[in-house]
Amino acid sequence: MLLLVKDDIVNDGCEIVATASDGLTVQPEVEKIYRNLSPRWSPHRNFFCFAFTVSSSGVGVKGTVTALVDTVQGNPLEATLQIEDTLEEQAIVPPATMEFRLGTSLGRPNRRNHMFLLVNPEAISPGHYIRFSITKRTGGVELLDEASGGREQFDVKLDNERHRVKGQNVFRISLPWRGTGWHQHASVEARTKVGAEAVCAHGQIRLDEPDPNDGGFFQEVDYDEIDPEAASSFAAGRITVNTRDPLNKIIFGTGSTKEDKKKEFERRLSEDREAQQRLASILLEEASFRALQQLKDDNKLHLPGGREITEIHAHIDSYKFRSAVSVYKALVK
Repeated sequence: MLLLVKDDIVNDGCEIVATASDGLTVQPEVEKIYRNLSPRWSPHRNFFCFAFTVSSSGVGVKGTVTALVDTVQGNPLEATLQIEDTLEEQAIVPPATMEFRLGTSLGRPNRRNHMFLLVNPEAISPGHYIRFSITKRTGGVELLDEASGGREQFDVKLDNERHRVKGQNVFRISLPWRGTGWHQHASVEARTKVGAEAVCAHGQIRLDEPDPNDGGFFQEVDYDEIDPEAASSFAAGRITVNTRDPLNKIIFGTGSTKEDKKKEFERRLSEDREAQQRLASILLEEASFRALQQLKDDNKLHLPGGREITEIHAHIDSYKFRSAVSVYKALVK
């Protein structure tokens, strides 16, 4: 579903909280609104737009999904979606034994994310125990057991009532997980024993920052003084535009206090195309280096001896070539 929020009724950085009635789930449960970064509705740019996914525990479930957002007046504003019926899902092709679908589960930090294991009941019958475990991880990724406790390993008993997809010959186990920050990842294994034979399935968990065109790559943009002689710096989801940078001073303005500088920065971003273009250029530069760092983390960055600078330049140019228009359209009005 798509939620529209008029931009003049909310404060920068406020939260949208989504909830669902029994039998329904909604993801994400929390979204933040950033005036200069959150996606806007193309037909009317004075509305922010946010996509939410609603799922049901079965066919025929009815209920409501509610979104709450704090307004500039300090009063919460509510939007409600009425679910009149839930239809049967498309046929699922069972795996040979069991497998994670999708093989890679993407999520956001500090919230309940899910990955799904499909099991063929003809190969693995009800009553078998399936052990889920993290075999390798970077950062604070953990699996969540039935009590929502963080675990590196736990068992689930395959149950016909709980796990069979209604009307289909396949089991589906939801595996909740949580991470504590962006750029964390983990390898997950599901293992059981059928007779004397061990059966395994493997999946991946990743907390990758969204693309700038999705409105979420940078969680916050600040205008403040930083020590490095650089136009900006990026850390923990926040990009800080340097007030000491000579070109930033000219384009984004200045002031006698930190608050005055921030107000002028925001005013120019909302009114001045030159300021919007400058920020788009800074974000593209930071995103390019983030993409380069990700290639290095994934062992996909190969730098031939004697040509390191040339290769790095080529990678950054390639990323900018593919992403510049998206960043420009997201920021420049």
